[in-house]
Amino acid sequence: MINIASHDGVDDPGRYALITIDASNASIEYEFYDTRHLLGSRLTDLVQVGRNRVEQFSELGITSPDEITEERRSELEALPGASSWHVDRWIAHRQAFENDEVVILNKSAFDDLHDAEPLLLDIETDLQQDRIWLVGTYSYQNDAYRQFFDPDDESALLQELSEYLDNHGSEPIIYYGGNYFDEQCLSRRFEEHGIPEGINHLERAHDLGITAQQELFGPFNRHKLDVVASALGFEYQDPTVDGFVVGSKYTRYLLDGEEPDWDQLKQYNNDDVTALKTIVDHIRS
Repeated sequence: MINIASHDGVDDPGRYALITIDASNASIEYEFYDTRHLLGSRLTDLVQVGRNRVEQFSELGITSPDEITEERRSELEALPGASSWHVDRWIAHRQAFENDEVVILNKSAFDDLHDAEPLLLDIETDLQQDRIWLVGTYSYQNDAYRQFFDPDDESALLQELSEYLDNHGSEPIIYYGGNYFDEQCLSRRFEEHGIPEGINHLERAHDLGITAQQELFGPFNRHKLDVVASALGFEYQDPTVDGFVVGSKYTRYLLDGEEPDWDQLKQYNNDDVTALKTIVDHIRS
């Protein structure tokens, strides 16, 4: 749990507390911090850098990203929990910020995108994430988009999707979650509706968001799909719509039957697929 307090004054640092409660509620731990150590610093913009790492950098006299350099590699690698792997990425990310460009550190990490024609996929669910009602896809093999849409019959949607995946059996399935969300949600719902062949198709699914966090860097401090795609020049048709808005409108439809603007929601899903394609195109170029 995180509790955030407001500033006491214009120039005062923000304050926050981390509250840890164990599963039995028998133990509660409090840790209090302020943002003083972050003021004037963009170090936390770098990948794999949080509060503790900023404090370690401070002990080395490092207060800004431009001080993360090859010349200081040995000091950086000696930090607790750090290695050459971390330093490589801190330096690459710092350089990406400086040059305002999107770069790939280890191209071989994306071999799946080069060795075969991938199939891109993005799902939409209710807020509880226990019902899939829209799946957008793009096939490089056919150069074609396709959406599977059924707000009332999830089983029929998933059966149709499974058959489609069967017809694209040679293509790796690529989605962008950063947390295996699409794959895990699809697996649960395929199992719920007794579609084992759908689960089998997910054996060739890959979360590009996880690989991107480790190997793709740009002038951004988050690796969300929209953030990375925007850095590559992609623009959503309706920037006021996001995943939470889409999930909320569908959940409202389930609860009280209020019909949303389905075309608007489907356009958002198609934009997500196109945003993913923008990233994949950059990696494959």
